[in-house]
Amino acid sequence: ILRLRQILEYLIVRNKVEKEVQKQLFQTISKLNEALMIAERIRNSPVPPLYTAHTTRLLIFYLFWLPLALHGTIQNALATVVVTMAVGYAMLGLDEISHICELPFKFMPLRQLSKMSMVDAADAVSYQPPPLDPNAASSNSFSKQISSSATSASPHLWI
Repeated sequence: ILRLRQILEYLIVRNKVEKEVQKQLFQTISKLNEALMIAERIRNSPVPPLYTAHTTRLLIFYLFWLPLALHGTIQNALATVVVTMAVGYAMLGLDEISHICELPFKFMPLRQLSKMSMVDAADAVSYQPPPLDPNAASSNSFSKQISSSATSASPHLWI
């Protein structure tokens, strides 16, 4: 966030950004900073370990008694075992997913995401796109490069 503000100040000092765009960029940086603070607050407030331990114990208790509950409704013992295993696989899988969701920032590549966001923001601020006017585009060197590469490239590369 600080680097984005430094880049914006650098551009403002050199009069490269209009006043209305400055205002929008400052608002966007402020919103980004707020989102970052919320994410840090979520990251630093873990789920209590007693909650996860209690749900896992309750699930094991349920799966332990499930064959006895199914025995009265399913007469085949093999079917009872198969149904218990299928339910146990699904429930224990969901329990594992819930443990992973407790620490979302441990598994997300936040450093790479933030680095790419900084690069994209710097590119958006410093790169001047080619004009949309077709007459002006003919004099633009960027459009000349695109048109020359499009005519020289083989057709299978553009598919």
